[in-house]
Amino acid sequence: GYLQTLYTDYAQQDDQHHRYGNKLDIRRKKHEENIKLIESFTTKGRFLSVGCGNGLDLKVAQARGWQCEGYEVNRSFAKKVSLDTQFLIHTGPFTKLDLPKSHYQAIYLHHVLEHETYPLQYLDKIYDLLAPNGILFMAMPNIQAISVRWKRLLDRLQLRSKKASYYDTWQHVGFFSPRDLSSHLEKRYQFK
Repeated sequence: GYLQTLYTDYAQQDDQHHRYGNKLDIRRKKHEENIKLIESFTTKGRFLSVGCGNGLDLKVAQARGWQCEGYEVNRSFAKKVSLDTQFLIHTGPFTKLDLPKSHYQAIYLHHVLEHETYPLQYLDKIYDLLAPNGILFMAMPNIQAISVRWKRLLDRLQLRSKKASYYDTWQHVGFFSPRDLSSHLEKRYQFK
């Protein structure tokens, strides 16, 4: 589909558009902090990174003792990452993947859900894959952040030259707030 086409040149686009560019040491440290947070809530086991990109998050998790697998939407990129990292990288339509239910102790989505056209279908699939008492980790932009609210105010006052630039990303198709997403996860899946 369109996401496979969009992410054909993902590796180059990621470095160009990522806030840390190709500074892998900073990116590695962020993944390390996130995975340590996951470990404060669960024991190590099977780890699935959805939207694993170049596999850096998988390398960090493996170094910390996790059994790692990844997922990438673009087949050629997934194959390259698998060859480069030696991890099993799943590809194809995520919601149709034939993966074992209740299998993963941690599922990691680091700036992924905002890229999906049908995020609720992704969450349904993730819920099926997550082990009982497993951890779902998600990081994404906050559409209700103070900085976004400030930019909206400046837009209304016509004090900004680049209107609505907080929406102007090269690949985001959805926007979330922590309150709305938390409420949805609690109601639909009983996540805490």
